[in-house]
Amino acid sequence: MTIIQEPNVHTSIIDMGLIGRLATPTVEDREKRDGTKHTWGDYAEKLVHFVLKRHVHAERIICVNDSYDQDYTIKDSERMLRRKSLPISNVFMKAEDRFPPSKDFHVLLSNTENKIRLQGFLEKEFQRIAETAATEIIYSVVGNTAKNLTTGEDVPQFGCLHAEADTAIFTIYSVLRSDGYTAAVVLDTEDTDNYVQAAYVAQRTPGILCLKRKHQLLDARHLCSEAMSASIIPLHVLTGCDHNSGFYGASKKVIADRLEKSKKAQDLLATCGTHPSHTRSHQ
Repeated sequence: MTIIQEPNVHTSIIDMGLIGRLATPTVEDREKRDGTKHTWGDYAEKLVHFVLKRHVHAERIICVNDSYDQDYTIKDSERMLRRKSLPISNVFMKAEDRFPPSKDFHVLLSNTENKIRLQGFLEKEFQRIAETAATEIIYSVVGNTAKNLTTGEDVPQFGCLHAEADTAIFTIYSVLRSDGYTAAVVLDTEDTDNYVQAAYVAQRTPGILCLKRKHQLLDARHLCSEAMSASIIPLHVLTGCDHNSGFYGASKKVIADRLEKSKKAQDLLATCGTHPSHTRSHQ
């Protein structure tokens, strides 16, 4: 992994699912010095400032959310949450109301309607901060809706009819490049699928594409060689990804190391899906 300096000018595209996990209130957050209760407003304020602090030098921040108003998802964990047999109460977040205990917070997120309301609640806090922030903030909920909170204008080009934010991130990235954006783009995500896609895309599109890993930025173009990038997506799919399960006991790294030493295997994987009859003959 090649660590690079933060570009002077860049746009950040953020997986809000990751931010939601990282900004979950700690015990210290809940025990306020003045003795007052920790509220939904406190949570929203922490999350928004957490985003701005992680991307303090970005000229534009695009927040990408999962869409929870669809009947399907590719995430196994989501399927498990939606199948909970216990009834989950509807929660209507208000800034002044007490933030629920950790266990109750995770339980209420089992209700997709609560997640939708939480996204709307957080958008209002982003809207309030955007009025004074130097950074342009775009809030995108997967489902073909996106709004520039700084200008108040709708930006439909950043809306995506995808089931997950993970895949929408690269649609938004392609829109930026198609619109002539030449500055660097930083992806704030920890999803393995996104790392694999970034390794492939960075080798085939102009411009700097970075991945934020904790407090460092990685150059996506150096995640693997150009030759390896041609077969990295089929390799990832075959060894397990969000869309399908892999083979039990098969280490991604071991298989990737073997693939990197075999030009024949790279060429074979790179042609997956391009010649159906050839693919069947190799099975």
